[in-house]
Amino acid sequence: MRRSRRSVRQLGQSIDIMNIILAVVMIALVVVLIATSAENKILFSVIFGIEALINLLSGIKQAASSETLRAILLFTASVIMVLVTIFTTMVIL
Repeated sequence: MRRSRRSVRQLGQSIDIMNIILAVVMIALVVVLIATSAENKILFSVIFGIEALINLLSGIKQAASSETLRAILLFTASVIMVLVTIFTTMVIL
C-alpha cells in the first residue's frame, strides 16, 4: 500500500512538472500570437492542442488519486479541446 501511494505521488509530481512546462510554452505562444496576430493563425490550434494535453494529464493525475468525478470532467474537457483544435485547424487551413 505504501508503495502505491508513493508511485501515485511521483506520478502526480511528474504530471505537475509537465503541466508547468506546457503552460510556459502556451504563454509564450500567446505572446507571439498577440504580437503577430495576422501572420500566425495556426497558433490558435497549437494553443488549443496544448490545453487539451494539459487537461488530459490533469485527468490522469486525478484518476490515479481516485478523484473519479474530477477525472471524468477533465477528460471531457480534453475531448472538447481536441474537437476545438480540429475545428480551428480546418477553418484556418
